[in-house]
Amino acid sequence: LSKAMKIANATIKKLESAKNKLVKQQDIIYKQANYDHLTSLANRSLLHQRLEVLIQNSTENSKKFAILFLDLDRFKEINDSLGHDVGDELLVHVAKLLLLATRKTDTVARIGGDEFIILLDDVKSKKTITPIAQKILNALDQLLKIKEYDLHVTTSIGISIYPDHGDDFNALLK
Repeated sequence: LSKAMKIANATIKKLESAKNKLVKQQDIIYKQANYDHLTSLANRSLLHQRLEVLIQNSTENSKKFAILFLDLDRFKEINDSLGHDVGDELLVHVAKLLLLATRKTDTVARIGGDEFIILLDDVKSKKTITPIAQKILNALDQLLKIKEYDLHVTTSIGISIYPDHGDDFNALLK
């Protein structure tokens, strides 16, 4: 009986270890599938999921939300002239600034290249969007020290409001 208990305990430890490894692997797969590898922001897939949830909640509760589409101006020039490593550092820095400039309930995503999207949940009116958009513009309107370069980045922002400008993912992004 004693020998059987030892074998059973050893088997349980091995199973627990295997389970822990599996959970870690699932976390890694989830992060790879849903987050941008460079900035750790939500990616297009997670953005789409969150947008669908917002659409459903907003439809049920007659609430509005906004999408801010940001594109860094002349980002290609930075990549081409200073290198992709500088461009990558700039994107990471911009991601941090966007997170600081938005509310905790908002979703900030990088959907590719120098394109970012921010989902603003529970927007009462167009007037509530303007201060947030201005805060984002102000956050990015500063001299950024990236490696040995002083960069001044500007951005263009497009805004759409659900349901005024569309009722699905693609329509709202347009």
